[in-house]
Amino acid sequence: MHKYAIACLSLSLIVPGWGFAEAQEEAAAAPITIELNKLEAIDDGCRAYLKIENPRAERFDNFELDLVTFQPDGVIGSQFLIELAPLPAEKTVVKPFELRAVDCASISSVLLNDVPNCSGAGVSPANCIEIIEVSSLTSDFWK
Repeated sequence: MHKYAIACLSLSLIVPGWGFAEAQEEAAAAPITIELNKLEAIDDGCRAYLKIENPRAERFDNFELDLVTFQPDGVIGSQFLIELAPLPAEKTVVKPFELRAVDCASISSVLLNDVPNCSGAGVSPANCIEIIEVSSLTSDFWK
């Protein structure tokens, strides 16, 4: 076989792996997205459904959010903690949570105030709030 053909063959075997490390780095840097998908009135309050996408290679064994609701007039409605864990690696999950004695119509927006508890293998709790992106099917719901 000619030297040039061997060099091209060797190069073609290496090229497919070039993007593997970059893809792993992108997944490690990808944000966890939290979408407020739906609010639903229940007998004693309001049920919210969050869709959480964890594209990262890390599983989160604890993932607690400190959320604050605001009323249509801008006044704080309530503050509460919700636990979203476990969040499996590279998976999308839906987590419902209930806001007792809160009327869904009285919630105009939600603030992600903090992430007081976040842990898992390879996770630094200090930067958990920085790896989150929030969205809503209602365009301006998150503050």
